[in-house]
Amino acid sequence: MQRTATNEQTRSAGPDVQVVTYHPAPAVVERYVQLLPRLGAEPALAHWAAEYAAGHAGRCLWDARFLAERHRTGRLLNIGGAPYVFEMVLRKEAPELDIHTIDLDPCRFPGVAETLGIRTIAADIEHPDWQLDEKFDCIVCAEVMEHMRIDLLGTMRRIREHLAPHGILYLTTPNGLSFW
Repeated sequence: MQRTATNEQTRSAGPDVQVVTYHPAPAVVERYVQLLPRLGAEPALAHWAAEYAAGHAGRCLWDARFLAERHRTGRLLNIGGAPYVFEMVLRKEAPELDIHTIDLDPCRFPGVAETLGIRTIAADIEHPDWQLDEKFDCIVCAEVMEHMRIDLLGTMRRIREHLAPHGILYLTTPNGLSFW
């Protein structure tokens, strides 16, 4: 089933499509802004992160709850870490989940691994030599696909290689209109 997700409002857009509207999540934004100094970002980046949280916390909350209902334990890989709002919410929703996240430059938020209890991995998933020696029960690509510009099919093939048998790929494109 193809899904477009949100927090509370759901309507049918056909036999296999469910459309949902995200709602603001001010409590998530407040918690993130309080946590932000511990993540160690420089002021300009911290400002961007707070703005991102204000605009995307509702989507992150919905995605985290959806995944936590299905994956309370196991290994999860999130692709596209910074600013780590999703990871913060997922850690609260599923504290036993082994969360790993990929970011182009995790050094921009040097305190994230310790603060959130997740493993950060520096990687460019679009690079043809990108490879991990690990498999994951769930791989998340939320708000990532529409930013890819190089060999989308090859990148997806490499991502697929990291799914454990019977693992799932959770893919959303909330900014789908930005595809070129």
